[in-house]
Amino acid sequence: MKIIKFRNLSIEERIDFIKKRYNLSNDKINILKNRNSITDEILQQIGENPISTYESSLRFSDKISVNGKEYYIPMITEEASVIAGLSYGAKLCRNIEAKVLESYGIGQAQFIDIGDTQKLASYMKHNENKIIEEINKFHSHVKVYKFEIKNWELNRYGNSVVVDIYFDPKNVMGAAVASKIADEFVKIVSSDYPDKLYYQKGMFSNNSGRLTIANVKIPKEKLERGEFTGEDVKRRIVYLSEFANIDINRSATHNKGIMNGIEAIALALAQDTRAIFTANDNRPSWSKWIADDNYLYGELKMKIPCGITGGGIGKYPKTKILLEDIIKPKDANQLAEIMASIGLIQNFAALSMNSTIGVTEGHDIFKQRLEKQPSIVI
Repeated sequence: MKIIKFRNLSIEERIDFIKKRYNLSNDKINILKNRNSITDEILQQIGENPISTYESSLRFSDKISVNGKEYYIPMITEEASVIAGLSYGAKLCRNIEAKVLESYGIGQAQFIDIGDTQKLASYMKHNENKIIEEINKFHSHVKVYKFEIKNWELNRYGNSVVVDIYFDPKNVMGAAVASKIADEFVKIVSSDYPDKLYYQKGMFSNNSGRLTIANVKIPKEKLERGEFTGEDVKRRIVYLSEFANIDINRSATHNKGIMNGIEAIALALAQDTRAIFTANDNRPSWSKWIADDNYLYGELKMKIPCGITGGGIGKYPKTKILLEDIIKPKDANQLAEIMASIGLIQNFAALSMNSTIGVTEGHDIFKQRLEKQPSIVI
């Protein structure tokens, strides 16, 4: 058994480590090694107007633990300190407990130029069960993925009536599905309503996703950093958390630190980074940190719109390997739990740095820490 430090390996040795750990075939390893695994044919299939690919670093974090399971996380980011921060934070956080509380997509239907909005609203409310049954029975995506529309919410705005249709997105991100469900909804309502109805095409709301909570408990003695005692760091991180919850200028950077980690894995796995940010951009701070005498407690609560099938996931050769052979989530909810956990670890690393050594010195400290990182067993 050979003991090595991951950072000290050459690129070829790191690739060999990944190959052995995940039992990857030579063909899959060659795809990961290939600087340009996307051929012209694949580019044309992906569209629109491609001329080439764009270079960025595919990196792996050190080992992290989520719900007791260990992962090496593939990430795409231009900033090396993101990986260093995640690796530093993972060592102190040890294990993150994460859970999807609720998973939903929202299709939106808007009826316009309505003379009597109350009449239309009453009609839809009276026929709610029938309409839901018809959508579940006939909608093509429902047939394919076994979606089930459960309920809707109705609002009247001037001469328009808007319906938010809630459904479980299962293992897809849900945008295309939501739009088609909303299209089906307006057709079903319009076909039976006694008056002619005018409406928009079906839409998707990005105020949706997999509502996920991640928690960590860190002993204060683990927090010691340089001249700062564990008690000092614990207290300072709590103050920073309170700061982010009351000050929009601080919360913007606080949440950006969370996205440093979430966006990096999202890019590696062909997820929609804009959707993740937008789903959470209506509140000041996505995490909170509190403490007692002995521990620092962190909690992150976010909507994580993500999927393990559909979209562009199957179109990128490297993404397919990273998702199916390395992360291997059993479903999209487990992927959301991993992504939220990474966000919490990244948040902790940033707060630890901000509360002690500061951003300027932090990058140098992270580089020094990497020289002393824990050994990895091949």
